[in-house]
Amino acid sequence: MKIYYIFHKLHLFFKIIGLVCITLMIDFGYAQVNTDTITLKEVVLTNANVIAPYFEKSASVSVLTKQQLEKVSGAILTPLLNQIPGVQMQQGNWNTNRITIRGIGARTPFGTTKIKSYWNDIPMTSAEGETVIEDIDMNLLHQVQILKGPNAVNYGAGMGGVIVLQSKIPNTNHRNWNIHQEVGDFGLWRNSISFQEKKGTTGIQLGYQHQSINGFRENSNYRRDQWSLLAEQKINNKHNLQIQGLFTDVRAYIPSSINLNDATNQPNVAAANWRAAKGFEDYQKNALGITHQYFIDTNWLSKLTLFHQSKKAYEPRPFDILSEIQCSYGWRYVLQHFGNIKNIPLQVQLGWEHQKEDYQFDLFRNLYTQFPGQGSVKGDWFQNGKQNRSYHHWFLQTTIELSDKWNVNADAAYHISNYNLTQGSITSAHSFRPFFAPRVSFTYFWKEHQMLFTSFSKGFSTPTVAESLTVDGIFNTNLKPEVAENWEIGYKWKHSESKWSGQINYYYMPVSNLLVAKRIAEDQFEGRNAGESLHQGLEWETQWKKTLLNREITIQYSGNWNRMRFTDFIDADQNYSGNLLPAVPSWQHSLNIGIEIVQNLHLQSNYRYIDSMPLNDRNDASTRAFGLLDIHTSYKLSSTNFWRSIQLYVGAHNLTNVNYTASIVPNAIGINQNTPRFFYPGMPRQWYCGAKFQF
Repeated sequence: MKIYYIFHKLHLFFKIIGLVCITLMIDFGYAQVNTDTITLKEVVLTNANVIAPYFEKSASVSVLTKQQLEKVSGAILTPLLNQIPGVQMQQGNWNTNRITIRGIGARTPFGTTKIKSYWNDIPMTSAEGETVIEDIDMNLLHQVQILKGPNAVNYGAGMGGVIVLQSKIPNTNHRNWNIHQEVGDFGLWRNSISFQEKKGTTGIQLGYQHQSINGFRENSNYRRDQWSLLAEQKINNKHNLQIQGLFTDVRAYIPSSINLNDATNQPNVAAANWRAAKGFEDYQKNALGITHQYFIDTNWLSKLTLFHQSKKAYEPRPFDILSEIQCSYGWRYVLQHFGNIKNIPLQVQLGWEHQKEDYQFDLFRNLYTQFPGQGSVKGDWFQNGKQNRSYHHWFLQTTIELSDKWNVNADAAYHISNYNLTQGSITSAHSFRPFFAPRVSFTYFWKEHQMLFTSFSKGFSTPTVAESLTVDGIFNTNLKPEVAENWEIGYKWKHSESKWSGQINYYYMPVSNLLVAKRIAEDQFEGRNAGESLHQGLEWETQWKKTLLNREITIQYSGNWNRMRFTDFIDADQNYSGNLLPAVPSWQHSLNIGIEIVQNLHLQSNYRYIDSMPLNDRNDASTRAFGLLDIHTSYKLSSTNFWRSIQLYVGAHNLTNVNYTASIVPNAIGINQNTPRFFYPGMPRQWYCGAKFQF
């Protein structure tokens, strides 16, 4: 109770700090500074709606830079994504994660849906809308961009938004060997080696990454091996060719969720049935993309990407054993124009993305109860199925500079999704009605280094195949895609010589055709449209840099408040209208403080506060609020003729060793009259240390 009381007081403190920071943002965002101010480097979004600096985007955009990615352990993106206002990554285990943006996707039982993700120009989201980004090792990443809400029509106009993971080949002529080694509590072992060379018009990067951990819970061992390729060839002044490839091999055991009593008193245990079956998933994934850039002239750029992905998986579960094969291919074409019409600057982006995916599965009986102590034992086959899914997505984006102070964006997307299913002797096909997604925004450059924007956009999310099937395995053609209308207003400020920079925005997003996934069995859900919800909230983030006594200090504070409710929702004769959406905290805060203690010795600390959140639609139970403190200290050795750089670091996650809920299964029910298993406990305090060598 004492810890909870402390967190409650900290929550009130952060509310006050948030209001003060918002006031400071508006009053001092454009203030000039003294001569000892650190110059802020401009962040450029090269994959956003239309190529533009971060500051000029008429949307809520957050960026994780290479420097930020290097100031954490690097085992997974969870701590960094949870510092972004409006974004939450719930981590049940290393392979069990759910990302939500502005509450979108929070009611998905497992995994991430309704959010698009790309690795450079390759979509990492399947054709039916499921996203897995934790498979990409953080050593490969140069930058992470998060566009919130249905503002990115060029990336599918998804309701939640889009996460773009960028890798980059160094643009200077040199050859590097990079070696990274990290060890930590609970058997954490990370190592990678990569070779980079840029010579003239050719650049290449080859890498191998390994990560393994025993986990603090029973049956939670995890291992991932990954091989990566990035290559670039400038053919001439007009043509440029890029190749990227990724092969991933994962074996991850599954402890599953547990009930409240176990989560409170013995969070290290696994669910009894998953422990007895020694359940796990084992899969191999391939991703390959080839991009051709053609600079037609000084005003026109053509960009074509061909991509192919495949996955082969084997997953023994207490209720059955799943074997599946998935293969997809497609293309993404973008034509960009930068020019003038009657001396009015105009930017246009026209594109087409297509993905086709073939999926097949087989189910076998799991005989683990007949062979105690041996774990899963493969029995007779009893079911199979095939699915062919595809989509076409066309988009058009325009930016017109009406004057030195006014910009207007007019965007639109047109989307078609098709499914063809075969399960046993039953074959069914379905095409969702074409969806038109418009977006319009206005930007006003209020003062130098300040801007206001307002926008309206529309997004959608089609049901997954699992949600679309009835109990009999027939496609439910009555289902409709969820639709969101997003109204947004925001304010941004920055100055190349300013100590303050940041943004604050408010959004109002009603969602119709709300999809409800009703749990029929432990591994089976049935979806239906059951009402409407309202997502609204306030988001803010700010950064301040200062040099004191020749030492750099950086303070970053971000947070969000939201109120997300069902406005019209009746399920099984129960009226939930007015209730809060489950699995969404009303408040989140993140405070980062970075201090250069002495030359080349840097200390980074982060405190994150997560408010309580309902466990189900009834709102009769909820999690407890909690706060997490992470620290990271690094020391960089001076370069010599032999090495380019050496960095040593040590850090800790959850330094105060808080018992908290890292992820929940919303609307869990008790199977066979057991207590519902809502909870994935968070990892206790974990120390780690490592070294990075560049030769």
